[in-house]
Amino acid sequence: MSRSQLRFEITFRSINNTMVYEAVAIIPGFGPAPVEKIEGGNQFSTKSAVTYACNNRAASLGLTPVISYTEGTTETTTTKTTASRKTVARTATPKTAKNSSTTR
Repeated sequence: MSRSQLRFEITFRSINNTMVYEAVAIIPGFGPAPVEKIEGGNQFSTKSAVTYACNNRAASLGLTPVISYTEGTTETTTTKTTASRKTVARTATPKTAKNSSTTR
């Protein structure tokens, strides 16, 4: 890798049956730096979006991107279910009419 190149590693994995892409920039002499979206966060929904972000990051530094893809893990999260509560139907009670005009 020459000095005019910036290496990126893109990992794609499945979280709850949804594909998610994450990218890190490998900068020699530093730790891996995550590529983040403008809105924040580092999980991209499409491969083209994460590739576009990597290309823009390298171009902003005046470097040529070198991108490698790796497959990550499959994660599933379980939701905690609560016991169902018994619902009771309530009957409507008739409202009493207020007498607005009372005679004395």
